[in-house]
Amino acid sequence: MGNIETVLSSSIATIFFAAFLVVRTMWYGSATTPIELLVLLIINAIKDTSSKKYI
Repeated sequence: MGNIETVLSSSIATIFFAAFLVVRTMWYGSATTPIELLVLLIINAIKDTSSKKYI
């Protein structure tokens, strides 16, 4: 386990990045609520994994 400063700074950076993605998606109108954004992400992830062919 690392320094407490390292852990906190990486946590804050992760939260800011996630918040930025939510705000950006809501700003451009493809999602109106964070829940809708989450549903869209899950649907796209399912589509991506189901479209890949595994050997």
